[in-house]
Amino acid sequence: MEKDLQVVGFRIGNETYGVRIAAVREIVRVPEITSVPSAPDLIEGVINLRGKIIPVMDLRKRFGLTEIQNDKRNRILVVELNNKLRSKPRAASLRKANPDTSQASAN
Repeated sequence: MEKDLQVVGFRIGNETYGVRIAAVREIVRVPEITSVPSAPDLIEGVINLRGKIIPVMDLRKRFGLTEIQNDKRNRILVVELNNKLRSKPRAASLRKANPDTSQASAN
């Protein structure tokens, strides 16, 4: 039996990207972000998520796109990479992808 690859999709500009659902810890509304002095430009700052301090990375800046205003629809995607929590703004929808065809379908 073939197993579907489950990903969480998110948009940056006009592109949609995906992260394996196993790496996603949660999706949260944008809380207050505390800036960090001398941090790289793509680091928005840090958030306190239930006692854990998590860096917030703005992938729009990483990809050289213009900044956008935060609104009620924006979310932060909290992922775990190499056993460390990271966050990325603007999570979108859950999708299933067939690993053999690399095609995603809305769930």
